[in-house]
Amino acid sequence: MEDGFGGAAAGAANVMAGHPFDTVKVRMQTAERGAFRNAWHCAQHILRHEGVTRGLYRGLLPPLVGGALETGINYCIIDSLLHRFEGSEATRNPKAIAHDGEGAQKQHGEEEHHAPSSSLSQTSTLKHLAIASAVSGMCISFVLSPFELIKCRLQAGYARNTAECLRLTVQGEGYRGLARGVTGTLAREIPGNAIFFTAYEALRKALPRTESSVHEFFSSILCGGTAGVLMWSTVFPIDLAKSRVQTAIPGTSLYGFGLLQHAKRALKNGGTGSLYAGFSTTIVRAFPANAAQWLVWEMAMRQVRD
Repeated sequence: MEDGFGGAAAGAANVMAGHPFDTVKVRMQTAERGAFRNAWHCAQHILRHEGVTRGLYRGLLPPLVGGALETGINYCIIDSLLHRFEGSEATRNPKAIAHDGEGAQKQHGEEEHHAPSSSLSQTSTLKHLAIASAVSGMCISFVLSPFELIKCRLQAGYARNTAECLRLTVQGEGYRGLARGVTGTLAREIPGNAIFFTAYEALRKALPRTESSVHEFFSSILCGGTAGVLMWSTVFPIDLAKSRVQTAIPGTSLYGFGLLQHAKRALKNGGTGSLYAGFSTTIVRAFPANAAQWLVWEMAMRQVRD
């Protein structure tokens, strides 16, 4: 249960830190080619015409609720799967697990000079973490996708508020319209989640060990931010196509396009670079947002488990 509460707090921190950047990203991804010179021009346009709360933080409620819910579920699923893996390993090789219980540092002397892993699991392998986070990515996609659909449509300016966007979506497309883009979310979250959690864990293990809480603070920020950058650098073109699927509305020529069709259209109209529209904003956002997520997670888990 503590994983769920810690994950929810971490997800909320991620959204609050990164939402303005995400708004700029979605505007650039869904605007016509040439509408904005760059991310800074897009941000200036939003600030000048819409302001902060109704502009950069437009559509905050759906991702704030969805992000907290999704991240809480995400950490719970991963933690549960890791414990299942550990139980399976204990059944097959009880002596090795008993030895690990005495301290993995004694089994692997070189680890004595490295930082402890994250609070998710102290004994799981990176392979198990990659599998668990990929499976969790698949599960959370079905929770996350409807919230992202509403968020993207609000950020693109298709409705004034969450309630209106939800009403227009259901009226125009039925309740099935809320599932629009779930394929793209799956395509992004399964590999993205695996990269994100595995990269964070690997980086934490690679850093020098210290008992300093200040070091742990900066370790969470550095590893969390870097893991976020690595993840988004990998899955960004998928996210662009997903955003275009979700912002296409009934009656437009692009409404019938799927994920691959949107990707092909982007390539045809603007080359490879068009698949990375809004990429700079996303990378700038990725570090502070994901650093905030992991920092809050580690702090929450330390408070709960100490």
